[in-house]
Amino acid sequence: MNEAPTYPEKLKDPRWQRVKCQVLTRDDFTCRSCGCTTRTLHVHHRWYGNGLEPWLYPLDALVTLCDQCHSFEEVAEPLGRNSDFWPLIRMSDGTFRKGPMAEIVGRWDTSKPPRRWA
Repeated sequence: MNEAPTYPEKLKDPRWQRVKCQVLTRDDFTCRSCGCTTRTLHVHHRWYGNGLEPWLYPLDALVTLCDQCHSFEEVAEPLGRNSDFWPLIRMSDGTFRKGPMAEIVGRWDTSKPPRRWA
């Protein structure tokens, strides 16, 4: 009897590797949270759907994060999308959002980069 593959095993699947490459290319191999291009990059799922394989998500549900920001997201996500612990991320349209799962927050000036990118 074959056991279902574990999540880490699924991330080795060629279908996930193709999607991961698409997201990294779309994001110009740059962390969308801090702008880093030198640390190890991960593709983060903004949300999970029950029973969906990692490669079946729409591309807008995936975002490139460096290892540090990805670790932060894994800790901050359970705190809730409106938490002040969410970092700003640069979106492909040039705006900034508070965390990959959050909507644009009105109190943030989304027309210019955060001070740490200046």
